Amino acid sequence: MYGATAEAEPGTKPAQQQQTGKGGFHGRPSLLGLLPPFVQEPVDRQPFWRNAVAQDPSAPSPIPVGLKGLCPRCGKGHLFKGYLKVRPKCDVCGLDLAFADTGDGPAFFVMSIVGIVVVALALWAEFAYEPPIWVHLVMWSALSVILSLVLVRPLKGVLVALQYHHKAEEGRFEK
Repeated sequence: MYGATAEAEPGTKPAQQQQTGKGGFHGRPSLLGLLPPFVQEPVDRQPFWRNAVAQDPSAPSPIPVGLKGLCPRCGKGHLFKGYLKVRPKCDVCGLDLAFADTGDGPAFFVMSIVGIVVVALALWAEFAYEPPIWVHLVMWSALSVILSLVLVRPLKGVLVALQYHHKAEEGRFEK
């Protein structure tokens, strides 16, 4: 453990003593013994992104694969059948895509991104040019629809790829 020392053996200096979890820093008493056992365990020194998922090193990165609408396992097969319908399985590697249920996730991200962009541009246009209200209605409604249609497919692809990458599945109650 951190800074804890064992009892000194005859003829050894404190710097040569082994560290245990029994004492405090430089032989001072430690409060570590008062903590529950699971807190006393040494912390894993792996970066958080390495132990998040046991992943296949040959699997492609989920973000670029999802943005392109490709299979999350092989990165070659097409993910979508039509505009937003996910294929039942990958034509190249045979991955069963039945796990892919993004729900309202893409809609939330699309609304957030489009809302921020459209409101920022509308405020800028209002203060810079002061157009009539009908110009705002036409311009920002059209931009909202176009941006939503452009963003929903790549964001759905990214969420499906992240579901595969992190092995996410539907929550279940144990019986």
